Amino acid sequence: MAVWAAVIGAGPMGLWLSRHLKAGGYRVAVYDRNQRRARVIAHASGTAHAETLDEAVDKAELTVLAVGSENAGPLLNRLLKKHPGKVYVDVSSVKTPVLKFLPEEAPSSQVILTHPLFGPGAKTLKDKVVVVTPIYRKRAEVSIARKLFNPCKIISMNPREHDLLMAYSMAVPRVAVFTVLELWRKHRIRTWTTSQKAFLAAASTMLSDSWRITGQVVSQNPYAKQALDDLINAIKQNRKNIYRIPVTTHKRLASWIKPEKLYRKVYKMIEEPP
Repeated sequence: MAVWAAVIGAGPMGLWLSRHLKAGGYRVAVYDRNQRRARVIAHASGTAHAETLDEAVDKAELTVLAVGSENAGPLLNRLLKKHPGKVYVDVSSVKTPVLKFLPEEAPSSQVILTHPLFGPGAKTLKDKVVVVTPIYRKRAEVSIARKLFNPCKIISMNPREHDLLMAYSMAVPRVAVFTVLELWRKHRIRTWTTSQKAFLAAASTMLSDSWRITGQVVSQNPYAKQALDDLINAIKQNRKNIYRIPVTTHKRLASWIKPEKLYRKVYKMIEEPP
């Protein structure tokens, strides 16, 4: 008999999780405070729709929360008290806000804080990565994440390491890219060059996310300010050495990234459409 799983949150990632869990053999119930959206997601994924949170979680052995870092903590706190002895998986992008609401002692439930480093457009997990930030029972939490996201590569790190990494890899790029785009919009810059088109392609991966994701990775991450200060200081340094820095930085980064192969792929995708 199939095991029930609940997906809380009917956004794009909630839809992906519903389909993923169903494909993995679970019977899935979807819940969201927005009932209309929950019904749409349940219909699109061929899963059940729960009228209430308790209805979704009560019969589920596994509950996956796709509600964002600002909501995951309070919701987990509530569920651990009302529905003990279950497995709860959080998939939010920032972990520090979630930790504030979790008990210091390990509860009877399993709590697994994960961050899938891919979006809801993923068709396969073979080349994807999921970060796990164990907080109570490391071996068990990593094992559950590995089974849930098989065959993803699972990387384990503590919450501080994760959030610091995300500050530099998610918050900084968003602020930098959005700032450049605002300058282009303000000065009515036309996007004619290959570099501009590639830049827009990179920006589209961020802008296609909900604005709530940007809010989480920038405003909810306690290390975002530190990372952004580093970015601003680097820009100021470049400004002081405007004639020397671009050349030395270009050479150093080209040696580090080795862009030739990737450039050929990007150029073909952008300038030579099928």
